Amino acid sequence: MRIAICDDDTASAEELRQELEKTAPNQQINVFTSMDAFMSLSGECSYDVIFVDVNCKAEKSGIGRAEDLYVRCPKAQAFIVTGHGDKHSQRVFLSRSNLCGYLVKPIEPEILSNLLTEVQENMALRSEAKLIIRNRGAAQAVPYSEILYFENRGHKAVACLQDKTYEINDSLESVRSVLPANFLNCHKSYSVNMDHIRIFNDSRVILTNGAEVPVSRARFATARSLYFRYTRQSARSEN
Repeated sequence: MRIAICDDDTASAEELRQELEKTAPNQQINVFTSMDAFMSLSGECSYDVIFVDVNCKAEKSGIGRAEDLYVRCPKAQAFIVTGHGDKHSQRVFLSRSNLCGYLVKPIEPEILSNLLTEVQENMALRSEAKLIIRNRGAAQAVPYSEILYFENRGHKAVACLQDKTYEINDSLESVRSVLPANFLNCHKSYSVNMDHIRIFNDSRVILTNGAEVPVSRARFATARSLYFRYTRQSARSEN
């Protein structure tokens, strides 16, 4: 498990790092003294867990950066850390984010331990759900969490990931019959992974990689209702 700590208070960051080393030994832990330093990392985000101080000095606060984190690291589980719980708690989940928890300084080891246990359980669940793609006698397992959307092309479905596509020797309707609940049928020719939706408007959804998927007029009301119900349920379960 790779863990990032973003906190401009070096003493607090070091305290959290030490607690993490006790609670989750032998994990890779990196400390960043600003959100800007973390967000400027090049390449694909490889962190599994990110702890962000709500008052970290930057153009945006930790809470303001929650949606940016979701776009930058859609697979990572993020936690807000603050010394002012009563002041900020009501604003934590206002934006679309991958926030999974909320910690108040000084960190309580038991709560940190329980949160990390949930992180590991979530990672295990995500890694278990996979699409088996068979092509020319070979089989490949692709995690559903990595699939942004499915598209119907002719008589075959195509799984579209961040930087590649897989053609499936089956129709989109057949694929839909086995999809996890986080996939939304927003169009007769598209099913989109709601965990990767960044913007939902009246004619399309924009995904975390910038791709756009159409939303048909006939499915718009139902699709929007299902999407916002899913986001509310996700926020409650992560709490």
